[in-house]
Amino acid sequence: MQRKRVLVRIFSIALVLIGCGFIYYLLEKDWAMFVRSVTEVDKALFGVSVVLGLLANLMAAHFYVFLLRGHHGPVSWQPLCRIFLLSQLVRYVPGKVWSYLYQMGALPAGISKTTIVLTNVEMSLISMLVISGASLAAFFWPGAVLLLCVVLGLATLISLAYRSGALDRVLNRLAFALDRLGVKHLARRPYDQAHMITIITSWVVLVFVALIVALQAIWPLSTSESIFYAACLGLSWIVSALVFFVPVGIGVRETGFVALGLIAGGVLDGGQLATTAIILRFWQLSVDVLSGACGIIVDHNRE
Repeated sequence: MQRKRVLVRIFSIALVLIGCGFIYYLLEKDWAMFVRSVTEVDKALFGVSVVLGLLANLMAAHFYVFLLRGHHGPVSWQPLCRIFLLSQLVRYVPGKVWSYLYQMGALPAGISKTTIVLTNVEMSLISMLVISGASLAAFFWPGAVLLLCVVLGLATLISLAYRSGALDRVLNRLAFALDRLGVKHLARRPYDQAHMITIITSWVVLVFVALIVALQAIWPLSTSESIFYAACLGLSWIVSALVFFVPVGIGVRETGFVALGLIAGGVLDGGQLATTAIILRFWQLSVDVLSGACGIIVDHNRE
């Protein structure tokens, strides 16, 4: 077991180093362009995109509480929102298990650890399904109306899957994980379908709008071009999320984004894509730090 952990740690470090090396290789060829691009970022528009990203995280926190209430019943919004927002910072600790352990340790009295695990599993599955579906559609047909329709359609399908019990059956088949937690059946209260569709749609649309605005703050891109590169980011995020042992997908997401942009042959070259990846990593960090600050404020107000 110890040897396996060491190998996983070595592999994760290697992935990060390879990704960073690839980005550096692309930037090194035109370092002056990178420096100039960073200084020429539209600061006001970039700030707006960070605020939009924060709103997306707040909507994600609302969805987290919404799902958790389905398992546990009525619970106070404030402490759970605080837990979710602060866990965005804990994700940067190597090994994604720390975020879950933090959530379990900060639980209000009366909420089981199993509930937290199930809520995280559900949220991960739903976010990966909607973001990957919307990103694939936008990657091949970058259009604002189509993107909105796909997100709304996927949110509706997920809501129907809950109503039919299909998603519960999928989760119950994860017996190898659930049995260790002592979970044999998922006890769930019925969700408000309209509320679920509204939350999922608002959350994912906010994510894409924030990314589109951030991209337009970096480069003079058209709306369709920004949607295309936002789709590349969405797809690369899915890949980095699957590489669970790398904290917040550092290096993996950036490499995936640059590779997709180069393969698709968009308007940005390799150096510009690498510059975009680095600036957007800073953007993500800014959003997560502000989210953590909001979690502290929520906790302070509660006290």
